[in-house]
Amino acid sequence: FGPYPLWSVPPLFLLSQDESDIHDFIDKFRAILEYKCRVARYLLEKVDPDFLMLHLFGNDPISHWLWHIFDRTHPRFSERALEKHGSKILEYYRQFDKELGNFLDFMTPDTSLIIMSDHGFGPMQGIFDVNTWLLREGYTVLKKGLVTRIRFLLWKRGFTLECIQRWLIKLGVMKMFARSRWVRSPSYRSVKHRRSFVLRMLQSFKRIRPFVMKMLPFLSIKDVDWSRTKAFGGPGFGQIYINLEGKYPCGCVAAEKTSSLTKEIASRLRDLTDPKTGQRIEAQILTKDEVYHGDCYNLAPDITFLPMQARYFPRCYLGFRSRETFSDLWEMTGFHSMKGILIAKGGHLVEGLRIKGARLIDLAPTILHMMGLKVPKDMDGRVLEEILTEDFRRRVPLAYCEESIDQAAGSYELSSEEQEDIVRKLRGLGYLG
Repeated sequence: FGPYPLWSVPPLFLLSQDESDIHDFIDKFRAILEYKCRVARYLLEKVDPDFLMLHLFGNDPISHWLWHIFDRTHPRFSERALEKHGSKILEYYRQFDKELGNFLDFMTPDTSLIIMSDHGFGPMQGIFDVNTWLLREGYTVLKKGLVTRIRFLLWKRGFTLECIQRWLIKLGVMKMFARSRWVRSPSYRSVKHRRSFVLRMLQSFKRIRPFVMKMLPFLSIKDVDWSRTKAFGGPGFGQIYINLEGKYPCGCVAAEKTSSLTKEIASRLRDLTDPKTGQRIEAQILTKDEVYHGDCYNLAPDITFLPMQARYFPRCYLGFRSRETFSDLWEMTGFHSMKGILIAKGGHLVEGLRIKGARLIDLAPTILHMMGLKVPKDMDGRVLEEILTEDFRRRVPLAYCEESIDQAAGSYELSSEEQEDIVRKLRGLGYLG
């Protein structure tokens, strides 16, 4: 089959402004879709596995970068773009539907097919910059040194990474790069080349990063006075951390004040209004206690702010990328929504049932039970018993085991023959050289 495609296809059309690149972008994902489904069908025919999981990700980048083409409610929608590219996008989804339909040919009375997504999608038209908001609200505080003050003054006047990026695009520099022979060469477009190129760039940047960060005139996290900063945005989407004493090197918030500070920040986020409409921002605001538990609880963000319902993407990486708390989003026009899909078919499943209240974490224990396996008691989620027929529930009683997930994962050792067999199969699939 050749190398198994794991990397996404870069949306060169954003920089090249060449509309033919949109069709090329979709065609590459169609090829990946066909390839992955062909490999999965081969495994079903030759191996007949007890469990097979297939990850098809083309829907995600197509929705991220091309949502405005088929959504008439989006500010960037145009009839011309829909006429030119709409049918091409539909071709991908028709092929996706056809490929999934082919798997029905492999179903037996004891086979179940589950189609699920880890999120949904919807229109996105702006950015909410978490770090900028925290700075303007006084929760993040800057150093008092001269260099930081100069950077802050430049930042306030609009000298930001976002501004430079927009100017490079406006002046055509990014277009020239995206249309260059080097980028268009087959070697650059190959996964192996891009991966090695990115790794070399990261290794090079790691060596010069301290010097670059000191010399760059952009305001960054290096300018933050952590001894006076109460909260900061971490990597991820809309994640805010309290700068707790004892947890971080320069933590300044006492443990007994964490709860009240969390409530205060959450309250201010709830009162945010959209600068375009004047209406209150619709958003989910989740605290750590509402979402997380377990051994890694202390690593979790204290607040997660998700304003996707209001069509805003909550950005909190790369320091202070913009001076504006709310700004236009020129790259992506679609983003994740919290509700995904769950469709299931099989001899053990109730026909015509509309599933309600299912969560991502319910899938793992449900699948274990459907396979006649015991569910570890410490596993998150619940078994979706309501989707199973009475006959199956009678024949296969739900059973739990005391063994924790970590213990179960490490309780079985592969023999040398089994290890060699796995290596041989991975090499055959293209994972190993």
